[in-house]
Amino acid sequence: MKIAKIISLIENTDNILKEEIPQLDELISKYPYFQTSYLIQTKALLNFNSIRYNNFLKKTAAYCIDRKTLFKLITTKKIQKNHSKDINAVDELKKQSSLLQFKIEESYSFSEWLSLHNLKKIKRKKNAGDTLINEFLNNNESEIKITNKKFFTAPNAAKESLIENEELVTPTLAKVYFEQHHYEKAINAYKKLILKYPKKSTFFAAQIELIKNKIK
Repeated sequence: MKIAKIISLIENTDNILKEEIPQLDELISKYPYFQTSYLIQTKALLNFNSIRYNNFLKKTAAYCIDRKTLFKLITTKKIQKNHSKDINAVDELKKQSSLLQFKIEESYSFSEWLSLHNLKKIKRKKNAGDTLINEFLNNNESEIKITNKKFFTAPNAAKESLIENEELVTPTLAKVYFEQHHYEKAINAYKKLILKYPKKSTFFAAQIELIKNKIK
């Protein structure tokens, strides 16, 4: 994949084509420490509600130096597309419901997700190809700038809040706890959501029952 094409994808992450996903896989395979390719691929998989998204997000978080950029990228509202008219509606709904889709105000939920996965940043090895591409993109002031900013570390999250309060608890956070088998935390989160969103209390109560049945 040529550098001009990479820049184009960076500038238009909401318009990545499905057939470009395999090309990005090849780019990542060739330059495993070129973090920009991970960011682009993560956005592409999210755009198409791919079942690969959740696992790839973990990988990107490990390779990404600037997690603030990653968070901004996955919480930016994307352009809606009609991918395929023959997709089974039920299967598509299930696929979407399994995706961890964070909102811009859910930085704490994202921080908790990183902490629960213990996603430490991978130490980068020097690679001429990776360095050349990263330097080229940085010198051309692309939208995704690679920096060494610290963001969403577990210690920082702990300092900000020793325990989740009602304002920090979101449905996404409850989902994160549930999927990571922190069932007691998930139940407590849903209880707080019942108080926070009374109109959705039936749904949250059902989630609590589902978790209790799972841990019996």
